[in-house]
Amino acid sequence: MRRTLCILIFCALLVPSIACAVEPLNLSWNLAEEERAKEKKEYVVSTTQEGWNLLTKKSNWITYQGFELPSSARYLTSFSIDTEVKALRHNGKFGIYLANEKVDIVFCIEYNEAALRVGASGKVNKVSSGTRIAPSFPSKLRMVYDISNNTIKCYYNEEEVINKNFSDIANMPNISTIQYAGVVAGTKYDTTNSEYTFKSFNLKAN
Repeated sequence: MRRTLCILIFCALLVPSIACAVEPLNLSWNLAEEERAKEKKEYVVSTTQEGWNLLTKKSNWITYQGFELPSSARYLTSFSIDTEVKALRHNGKFGIYLANEKVDIVFCIEYNEAALRVGASGKVNKVSSGTRIAPSFPSKLRMVYDISNNTIKCYYNEEEVINKNFSDIANMPNISTIQYAGVVAGTKYDTTNSEYTFKSFNLKAN
């Protein structure tokens, strides 16, 4: 019994030490070198010489494309992601996301405004609207999320357009870890055939 108790105490002390020892992440992708090819009736994803091309063919649809992060990301609490995007047919929405198995956090430009959406349990809700924007291309998007204090900041061409504390939002799902990150593109309720090309994607976490 005493030996078992000692083992449990040792493991309890070891886990925080492992977490503290995790190295920060600093990842960059040239999306023209990341092969993707997928076609559905709602969308087409392909890799071109300029990057990932996301063509959305169905109205009110969002297409995700991204990366699974290293397992060490679960121990990190501050995440910054950014992308550069251009429009071939700008009649929809484009953005970036962080996610785990249960929750998606999406920062996008839609209807010429900055929007923050959270998806959970099969539903996607807008939780914040930001600055009105007349998009010009290429555009740069950046999102910074701090799990420890539950704050998120979003930038369009380096201008802050959203600053939100998730603690202020009623019924907000718990977001304690990040496992995935990437880009999104889609259409509005009354449009089809939006098309965007994402050139790069970068992630920093600590």
